[in-house]
Amino acid sequence: MSQSLSAVAQIAADLFGVSADKVTDSFSAESTDKWDSVAHLNLVTAVEERFDIMFEPEEVDEMKTIGAIAKLVDEKRAG
Repeated sequence: MSQSLSAVAQIAADLFGVSADKVTDSFSAESTDKWDSVAHLNLVTAVEERFDIMFEPEEVDEMKTIGAIAKLVDEKRAG
């Protein structure tokens, strides 16, 4: 698990109240009923704060899984 994926997974686990080992790269809104639109925005904000980055609205729409979020984090950090 990449460092970004591990960190994003931990953020999601904390927000959704699930065990971190349950949050894999394929974890999505279908994985928990706690991932609604408000929780999605909270997740995005927490990830932005953790990595000191900002996502574009189009990118937020692409964030369907934890793996997709981690990939976007890696892309943002790479410049």
